[in-house]
Amino acid sequence: MKTGFGIGLLVGLLLAAPLVSMLYLLNTTLETPFIPFDLFDALVRILPGPIVSFGIDSMVRLLMFLGLSLSASSKTAEQIQAIGVFLCTCAVAAGVFFAVLSDRRSRAVIPLGVVLGIAAALPMATLSSHPTWTIISLTAWGIAVSGARYRIAGWSPVAAAPAIGSEHGLLQMAGESVDRRRFLVNLAGTTASITVVGAVVATALRASSSKAVVYPRRK
Repeated sequence: MKTGFGIGLLVGLLLAAPLVSMLYLLNTTLETPFIPFDLFDALVRILPGPIVSFGIDSMVRLLMFLGLSLSASSKTAEQIQAIGVFLCTCAVAAGVFFAVLSDRRSRAVIPLGVVLGIAAALPMATLSSHPTWTIISLTAWGIAVSGARYRIAGWSPVAAAPAIGSEHGLLQMAGESVDRRRFLVNLAGTTASITVVGAVVATALRASSSKAVVYPRRK
């Protein structure tokens, strides 16, 4: 299985979701910055008003169609857009990372992950009011993406390359392909569990402490 743009897009999205959940949990417990909302605040300030209004209005209509409260729809739309922009940015960055490296053999998981994390964080850090926290968070995410790419590319110790033309080699390659698909399924399940647990715990803590819901701040 080649580690192309599509696979990177999927991995980046899968690993960005629990990152958002953990950032929300840390924001609730330690009051650290919530990067998606910082990024959205900055984009609202620099993007033309009609574009922002169109996006929010479209999201509000969708939420109203789903039967949600109109009084809360506008803020909910902003929250969804903020998280969506952050997830898409991470996914695209990971897709480019996978496409550039392709099937190159490299065991430098951490250095490559740091490069990816910093590269993805720099555009956000220039817009964010908390650049250091943004870089730290995205660097951790980048290392996770690099580790996943290393596993999917098949350069782990269990994936020794057999003779390509042999029958045994073909069977082993087929087995590795199934194993990589299984890894993606397991990755999806693990990240989904972390995302849900983190979000539920943060929401429960926020409700129990009677804190106001975090919204993107308008300046």
